[in-house]
Amino acid sequence: MPCTGRFWTDGLWGGRSRYLPVAFQGGRAVIAAGRPRPPCGHGSLLYAAGMKRTAVVYLSNEALIIAPVIRTTSGVGLEVDPILVNDLTDSEAIRNSLIQALEGSQRIVPHPSQDQWNGFFKPFHDAADVRSFKAFMKNAKSIYIDAAEDYIRLTPLRNLGARGGFEEMADAAITMAAGDMDSAASTIQKLLTETGS
Repeated sequence: MPCTGRFWTDGLWGGRSRYLPVAFQGGRAVIAAGRPRPPCGHGSLLYAAGMKRTAVVYLSNEALIIAPVIRTTSGVGLEVDPILVNDLTDSEAIRNSLIQALEGSQRIVPHPSQDQWNGFFKPFHDAADVRSFKAFMKNAKSIYIDAAEDYIRLTPLRNLGARGGFEEMADAAITMAAGDMDSAASTIQKLLTETGS
């Protein structure tokens, strides 16, 4: 199964959690050097019981995009299957899309080979109606979401540009009770409309 999306280190290789920069060296993503974790599974598609649910939210070119963050067999997070929400003021649509993305994140897929990275973020470009990663990143805002049995946490991400990707702002994270998707949706709206976030 080909994977389309960007990857999230989630602190797996030590240091700060961050999105790795992609699509800036000859249009190919380059995986950061480091110590990958041993494979957490194998096969064409695995579902991990009790696995933390994760998603990402983007506001790019006035398009609101919500997507699951799944895991590869090397433990790397991949953004896949972007969901376009037509109206940032529609809290119910945001809530439902967030639920769909979190439920879709509990998958483990084979780690992509180097030749599978080409064009892997194109579905997100298409959702934002842009032609390049540079255009996607221009003035883009993003939020990383992780949900466990007892909480849901929204962490704003700092835009470092097309070469730097996004970096989490852990001190600005907002945590709420598990399952409180109404509050999560309204918090997403607030974070994405705040100036300078």
